[in-house]
Amino acid sequence: MDEKSIMKKIRPHRKPFQNTTIPEDWEVKKLGEICKLKSGGTPLRKKETYWNGSIPWVTTTLVNFNTILDTEEFITEEGLKNSSANIFPKGTTIMAIYGQGITRGKVAQLGIDASTNQACVAFLKGDLDFQRYLFFVLSYQYSKLRNLSNDGSQKNLSSALLSNYKIPLPPLPEQRAIAACLSTWDKAIELTEQIITQKELRKKGLMQQLLTGTVRLRSPAIERSRNGGKRFSGEWKEVKLGEAGEIRYGTRIVKGRVETGIYYVYGGGGKTFTTKEYNRENCLVISRFAMSQECTRFVTGKFYLNDSGLSIGALNGNSQQFLEYLLQFNQHRIYNLRAGGAQQNLNVSSFRNMILKLPFPIEQTAIASVLDRATREVQLQEEKLAALKEQKKGLMQVLLTGKKRLKS
Repeated sequence: MDEKSIMKKIRPHRKPFQNTTIPEDWEVKKLGEICKLKSGGTPLRKKETYWNGSIPWVTTTLVNFNTILDTEEFITEEGLKNSSANIFPKGTTIMAIYGQGITRGKVAQLGIDASTNQACVAFLKGDLDFQRYLFFVLSYQYSKLRNLSNDGSQKNLSSALLSNYKIPLPPLPEQRAIAACLSTWDKAIELTEQIITQKELRKKGLMQQLLTGTVRLRSPAIERSRNGGKRFSGEWKEVKLGEAGEIRYGTRIVKGRVETGIYYVYGGGGKTFTTKEYNRENCLVISRFAMSQECTRFVTGKFYLNDSGLSIGALNGNSQQFLEYLLQFNQHRIYNLRAGGAQQNLNVSSFRNMILKLPFPIEQTAIASVLDRATREVQLQEEKLAALKEQKKGLMQVLLTGKKRLKS
């Protein structure tokens, strides 16, 4: 399905709304005029009989433009009765109203009957089609909503502020059509995310089997004349990392002292600014400073590696790709080589002397080839996911402002 197949342009009379215009036959309504706003509550924590019950209890950490199907905490009927918590029905749109801009203004829909804490507000109206439309229109207006706040340091939203917030409201049949269209993209996005998870798990399983020698591959066709295409055999050799590959330091670069360009600068914590030059391409980056458990990452394309990151150059005929996969697989061991005080940095000497088990280069190449294919499968789905999200973003922009109308 694409945009052209489900939409047509029309030229109705339009009227102003916020920084845009909407069709003349649309209304502009305050949220408080079309639904009831109600917040939740938190049962007393020290009362054990209030917790670990059967009623799902939602906090703002779960509110992230999604459908909430499960919760981490549950309250009891007693806890519900003796607090300001309320049970809201499945399909209700909720919003996070507290949180210094981190969660404030984010919305979700309840996929289950659930209660919430006081940091969430529910928009109560029985029509599920309206609820779905409301979820999409509030998601689209997130940046405006998060900038609303009460006075004071907390900068929170409130039911009073939200009650007076105006939204565009097409006729109910068009609300249904818009919600159905955007829900189609949501389902495609959700399915693609599930496929990515499955393919990532498959790749993780392959790495576990192949990089430990638990499963041995068959020799490639070029070797069949010698061993009949049998599986690789023989013990893997233990070597120090410094014998298998050369540790290459990134180069210091200072933002503001270089021209911006098309290449991202990467370090131990990910990409930062851009520059006109690059010094790495398609390789594994290892964190050097302020290490976290996720201390390795593959970076695709050309980029600039600064001095807070390391890369590896294979030596002695070893496969570059295999060595990088092996180090990524062993990132938990790399993380354990950190040293220092409050800021845990990589002990490069210990890293250089880390013992690895390596097969012969021909088996390394075969393993890397299998893992490359698994990696590419994940990348293709990630590219599809990014495209779907961009398509949905474009649809929201035109459908929720009435710039394009759905076919009747």
